[in-house]
Amino acid sequence: MQYIQCIARKRPGLLVFLIDQSKSMEERYGADPASPSKAAALADVLNKCCTM
Repeated sequence: MQYIQCIARKRPGLLVFLIDQSKSMEERYGADPASPSKAAALADVLNKCCTM
């Protein structure tokens, strides 16, 4: 059974992001040497997500 709940000002919700802080997050995200690190790419995604 799937749980579905509408999130609104009267019914706020909470999102918890678990973020990997291991050494592997310093690796590049992609084959291009100019690509950002995995940590930088994750930060960009979370910052864009949380400003909507």
